[in-house]
Amino acid sequence: TDAANALAWTIALNDRSRSLQLAREAKEASARIDHRRGWAEAVRTEGYAHLIMGEQAACLPLVAQAEEAFRAIDYGEGLATALDIKFNAYASLGAFDKALEAAQECLEIARQANLRRQEAWALHNLGNALFEGGDTEASVLKVEAALAIFGELDYEIGRGHLLERLGRIYEDLGQMERAIELTEQALESSRKRNF
Repeated sequence: TDAANALAWTIALNDRSRSLQLAREAKEASARIDHRRGWAEAVRTEGYAHLIMGEQAACLPLVAQAEEAFRAIDYGEGLATALDIKFNAYASLGAFDKALEAAQECLEIARQANLRRQEAWALHNLGNALFEGGDTEASVLKVEAALAIFGELDYEIGRGHLLERLGRIYEDLGQMERAIELTEQALESSRKRNF
């Protein structure tokens, strides 16, 4: 079940149908052998695949089940990823108050479990929610904090994504010189990754 879960999670962005199939198989197998973490991960991945397909109505109940299961077994890493998915589902629906709550809880869990990459993504998510809520200054601080963590971790994928996001924020603020500088850095990051 763990291998099926890992593959389902890995291919979710590129092969949603297969990801859903593998997640459902892992969920059933985990239930048969009472593998609670495996079951929670499968349900979380199933929700993630639905999120990617734009099916928030299917995603949110699954993520709620995964959240509950991860809490029951006290598995912070799984809980943080479930909360990240929950943030993205609510944000895509425009429910930024609920998205902000999910991002804040995800940040707390990530910090407690010392999950630095997840902490950075949670800060990024908080920054996005704050930006949508009109608090641009707080948004920039959160995204810059996330960028610093990705820099410390030498995580170029996250770094490039956040440089691009900050560039768009500064563009919205009318600070074109800073926007261009950050976007050029994002382009350089993409070139480093051959992306």
